[in-house]
Amino acid sequence: MNRKSFLCALGLSLLICTGGCSSGTAEVPEKPAEAVQTAEAVTEPAGEPVFVNEAPEPVASVFDSSDPYASETKVIGMLDPFMIRLMQKVFSAEGNHIFSPMSLILALSMAENGTAGMTRAEIESTLGISTDDLNQLMKSYLPEMNYEYGIDFYTGNSLWFNTDNGLTLKSSYLDHLREYYDAAVFERSFADKGALAQEVNDWTKEKTDGSIPEILQADDLDQTDPMLLLNALAAGGKCMIQFQPELTSPQTFHNADGSESTVSMMRQSMEGWWHDPLSEGVVLYLENGLEFTAILPNQGVTVEEYLAQADPEMIMNYYRGFISTENEDQQTWTADVHITNLSLPKYNYNAEYELDAVLKELGIQRMFTVGYADFSEMAEGDPGVVSQIYVKQIRQKADIEVNEEEVRASAATVVMGGLGAGGYNVRNYIYHDVVFDRPFIFLLSKGRIPLFAGVVSSLEDTGESVSDSRIMRIEVTADAGLNVRSGPDVSNEKYYTAAKGTQFYAYETKENGGYTWYRIGNDQWIADQDSEWVKVLE
Repeated sequence: MNRKSFLCALGLSLLICTGGCSSGTAEVPEKPAEAVQTAEAVTEPAGEPVFVNEAPEPVASVFDSSDPYASETKVIGMLDPFMIRLMQKVFSAEGNHIFSPMSLILALSMAENGTAGMTRAEIESTLGISTDDLNQLMKSYLPEMNYEYGIDFYTGNSLWFNTDNGLTLKSSYLDHLREYYDAAVFERSFADKGALAQEVNDWTKEKTDGSIPEILQADDLDQTDPMLLLNALAAGGKCMIQFQPELTSPQTFHNADGSESTVSMMRQSMEGWWHDPLSEGVVLYLENGLEFTAILPNQGVTVEEYLAQADPEMIMNYYRGFISTENEDQQTWTADVHITNLSLPKYNYNAEYELDAVLKELGIQRMFTVGYADFSEMAEGDPGVVSQIYVKQIRQKADIEVNEEEVRASAATVVMGGLGAGGYNVRNYIYHDVVFDRPFIFLLSKGRIPLFAGVVSSLEDTGESVSDSRIMRIEVTADAGLNVRSGPDVSNEKYYTAAKGTQFYAYETKENGGYTWYRIGNDQWIADQDSEWVKVLE
């Protein structure tokens, strides 16, 4: 993959189910506190565990093989509430966030296929979707991503099986991994933990084009671990309308803690504008069908307040192509053409999460509890060993970079287990300034599923001066409005007429044919004569 030319999203999921004969849980090396963002831990009471869902019910399948497209749409919608609750939990900690829901769901779905009984029912009831429907969704969704619209997308799944511990993988489990996830199977001895970790990391590095060079260390493994499950995810594409570097200039960003930073603000005018009662936003469409969505909560509304008040459908509509009408209680296509004067900062950062506490709070508990986790559909052999398989920790690392040329994101998710004895007609044009100069949410998605999601809470100061004479604010004052043309000449193509009172950012001026021409967007110009048709505001 050419990372200089493509918008890239890379994800990796890893499942480690460990084994052993000790009387306690396996040791997990602690990460430095300052490097890890965690949700509030769930305190386990002494004695018998208390589960949020005491009697989880399995979710009925809704997938209709005679109408797979409609079924896929319905199943994706069933995942929406879980997606939003997941983001609410992950983004509750202070700071910047970049997270891959898709990476986590792929990790969970491969693990889920190995569960049974109440463990599976609990996962299904939390996700809101049956195991069978999740399998069918991935079977149709992943090949679609690989081939539809020529998307530069890759997903690789693998199973690493320990040949030393006397367990045997169930053929039905292998069949599911191969049919629905096209997983490769590697049989290895886990005796040399260093060699195994190196091989797994080499596979990870190759499948993520070098973005994730290491997902685990030898100390994360145990010689009795029954297996590892990994998923690698990569997506890319070019923006249909790219930011022009010469329009980028310093501007103030108001950080969540009340401080201010000078950032490099990218600018462009584009068709399309989204809003709901609590926010407004934009969607940057890519040539291959991917979308990068940025959601800006209203002034006075924090990101946390927005996620707490917004319902899942309202948030998901941003990247599903819906535009609000004047009636903010309804989301639908309108007959108006909305033009956005967009200002979006350049940024890059990384984040790390411990996700087992998050999933426990959301209702997935049994798979984390020794003696209650049921992975009997994954492996067979000594019943006493199989019954002790459980998940002890889930970790994700991710990073994001947004600049004029591309957006690149990567994520790695590790699930560590253990053994323990315990269309419309145009009417008029409406213009909006959407300036992302305060905390906002972003999504990178395809096919109505968010591959990545994040929050920009604060940005580092670039040290540049905010003043920049290249960018000015103008307003149309001509009573009849002004024609917006493809170039600075009256012979250029007319796009539309901007009504009196319409305001724009002007990025460039030219004198031609007795007129002063203002560039208000990519290949969009308006003319002024003797300051009679255009007023400079700032």
